[in-house]
Amino acid sequence: MSAEPLCHRCLRPLAPGALKFSVRLAITADFDGHLAAAAEESASEADDEASLVKALAQAAALSEEELLAGVHQEVALLVCADCRRALLAGLAAAGFLRDSGAMVQ
Repeated sequence: MSAEPLCHRCLRPLAPGALKFSVRLAITADFDGHLAAAAEESASEADDEASLVKALAQAAALSEEELLAGVHQEVALLVCADCRRALLAGLAAAGFLRDSGAMVQ
């Protein structure tokens, strides 16, 4: 017999048949069309090249998974009813469940 799953937020056991909720979160990098280095009028070609070399060195130090996680990541959680309520309360307090323009489905 397998162990009962746990709530990913509070770690309480979720008994078979107990009320539980799947929470899916997709985190994707957003680009607004603005490049900080290009916007600076004082940036020279040498500064741009140094910036690119630095960025490439930082990227080379990361694994493929780390690089991909910096662009897109999906997380799936299983939560109990109390934690669902707490998550929704936090979103509401931050204004995400009102008519704030947030994508709530």
